[in-house]
Amino acid sequence: MNVVTTYPPRRKAIRAAQACDACRARKAKCDEGRPSCGFCKESQVACVYREVPPPKQDRTLMQILDRLSRVETLLETINTRGESQSQNSEASPNQAASKVTSPAQQSPVTTASASRSTTMQHPTEILMDEDAQLTIPYQHTTAAHKLLWWPSIRKLVDPELLKHESYVIDEEQNRGTLKIYGRGEECSGGDPNFEEDSDFASSNAESFESIPDETIMGLGPDGKLRLDRQTVQELLNSFLINIHILHPILDKASITNTAFRFADLFGPSSQESTSTYSSADSARLGMSNNSTGTMPSPQSHRNSISGKRKRSLSTPHPATGPSQPKPIPRTVHSALVLLVLALGAVCLHRRPVPGPLPKANPQAPFPPVFSNATSPFGSPPFSANSPAYRQQPANGGSKAELRNIDVIPGLAYFSEAIAIMGALAGSNDLENVQAGLLAGLYWGQLGRVLDSWKWISWACMGCQIMIRMKLATEKNALRKDLIIRAFWSCLQLESDVLAELDLPPSGISRLEDSMLLPSGITSPPSPYTDIVADDPLMWMYYLAQIALRKLLNRVHTALYVYKQDKTHLDSPRSLKLARELDYQLEQWKSHLPAPLCWKSTDPPSCDINAARLRAKYYGARYIIHRPFVYHALHPGSTANSSPHGHYAESPKAAEDQGGEDRWDITPNELEQNCRKCVEAALRSTTAFHAFSPDDMRPIITNVFGTAHAQFGNLLILQAVYQSSVLRGMIPQQVLADLIPKTIHWLHTLTPISPALRRDAIMLHNAAEKLDFPLPALPTFH
Repeated sequence: MNVVTTYPPRRKAIRAAQACDACRARKAKCDEGRPSCGFCKESQVACVYREVPPPKQDRTLMQILDRLSRVETLLETINTRGESQSQNSEASPNQAASKVTSPAQQSPVTTASASRSTTMQHPTEILMDEDAQLTIPYQHTTAAHKLLWWPSIRKLVDPELLKHESYVIDEEQNRGTLKIYGRGEECSGGDPNFEEDSDFASSNAESFESIPDETIMGLGPDGKLRLDRQTVQELLNSFLINIHILHPILDKASITNTAFRFADLFGPSSQESTSTYSSADSARLGMSNNSTGTMPSPQSHRNSISGKRKRSLSTPHPATGPSQPKPIPRTVHSALVLLVLALGAVCLHRRPVPGPLPKANPQAPFPPVFSNATSPFGSPPFSANSPAYRQQPANGGSKAELRNIDVIPGLAYFSEAIAIMGALAGSNDLENVQAGLLAGLYWGQLGRVLDSWKWISWACMGCQIMIRMKLATEKNALRKDLIIRAFWSCLQLESDVLAELDLPPSGISRLEDSMLLPSGITSPPSPYTDIVADDPLMWMYYLAQIALRKLLNRVHTALYVYKQDKTHLDSPRSLKLARELDYQLEQWKSHLPAPLCWKSTDPPSCDINAARLRAKYYGARYIIHRPFVYHALHPGSTANSSPHGHYAESPKAAEDQGGEDRWDITPNELEQNCRKCVEAALRSTTAFHAFSPDDMRPIITNVFGTAHAQFGNLLILQAVYQSSVLRGMIPQQVLADLIPKTIHWLHTLTPISPALRRDAIMLHNAAEKLDFPLPALPTFH
């Protein structure tokens, strides 16, 4: 019998990252000792290290971030000038009392240093100092529903639909909490009859068999969580392909190892040999820093866990008898795995996500939302008759026995994870912050923006504590990088919500300018998994999103500050400021790596990361130039206001200031800037049109925010079209094609968001007033 002995491949010698000048001269290896290497110390010569230039990718980001400082300098200069004008007015109290200060005479942003100088004289202004450090102010005018303050847009919508100015937050708050083990949503004040518990007790195994895809829902025929290896592999792969590529807050190898270890220990067949795991891993299901993982390429499934290398993850089980699965431990690592599975499950559900089951009329568990008009995407509209809503009972099971946990994808895994996290809310460790972000991302997929914000805000608070206490002293490079990734994902996810809703910020943006960028390092190879290396394109997108978010936050602060006296600036403080912001945005685009670049004539991308990046870019461009559209639609007005007292700055008010801060813009410049806004609104709205909302919905992290922003885009475009001055900027056929597609997408989201339902109604109401025929639009029953 021939015995073949194999040896591991010889490890390549590690080259010094930076040799000192003395070792370079003698062409010998340097041990990189600091402050002196071994050779220089022994030879008693000066040890000098040259400065290593950063990699090309880092240089690009450094240039982008350096250019952002120009915006901050400009804002501070304008603020200083505004303060000096304010002091002059205070010197003449009679003159100050004789006229009302206009919004144009107020500074658009108060810097932290200026506020600190006044806190000794005015202790009550300490909160203003705190707000000045927030990159998105607590109350601002960027949100789409605040466009309803514009007189030109108020004319488009029937008065009865404009009665409730705060309809977005009211609708989402009044809907109640999701009844996981029951039907419907919990009304404010709770249910003293414990209806949810009785619903749970009345269910039986037959109701589970009526679910078409148990893998997505998470519960098996016995009513228990599906934790078999095949299911875990499929859901983990879905998470890596759809969520991890957008926010890589977990080490891919570690979560892969942990997820499969979880399935082996707590699945229905715990027969896998545990010889490859340490006792510590078995005890705590920890995120081992000595394992590696990879993320599947967003371009191809061949790099995913369920693809080409699947065999290495499906090693045969030893021929041993079946054993009872162990109970799931109540640890944060268990919660992390369950949250990953929940997100993987909801991402596998590519049709519109179903909303809560209604409590009334059990014979019609899914109420009709709109009529069976033809979808502008070529598919039947999402309604009570769509395949995603048809639940045929098996073996005599009744539809009335179904609960929310039976029909909402991933909710079974999520509810178990949240039950664990409830007892761990006081911890501020990395894993707790990661779990909070994953919980927020899951609620975001269900369109529950307030639930999502609560968990994201909780993660942001814990992240700030973790950074102040542990970041500087963390010795493990991978864990330190994971902390940095958690910070940037916290900042991005919270900013996306605060851009559309007036909710209290966590304050994490105060650390933005002092934080490092993530490096994207991963742990070394593991004997348990055999998956491909990181996709560098994913990291390019992630870092580009970070740089763009920093710029977007400055745009919010510069252009859309909401003042305490109920006035707001809905135009640039000066033309110079608007030009500078536009310049910074174009500089960001011009510095993108080649794989991320696109042309304005390119069709919508079918790669979700590319689509998200383009949508954010055009969204920023639209926000920067939107004030010009306001002034073109309302020429010569000095105090255009809504019935609720919200005023917008006018050109005349700015001219009263005199000097370089006046609204000095020619008609040709105004037209050019309006065209930029209209073009950006069009491209931002069509950015996700490569995805069909009926059978291949785009997996985005903030479903509500994206849909609500597109509602605002369409309001602007309709107002532009109906303006005699700007009408020629948007072709009739383009608007006729865009309106039904946008309304249809909003309709697919109405089962999961009452605020988006109202958006769809108002958009439909405005479209009816257009002077050209539209295709058949879905209508509400």
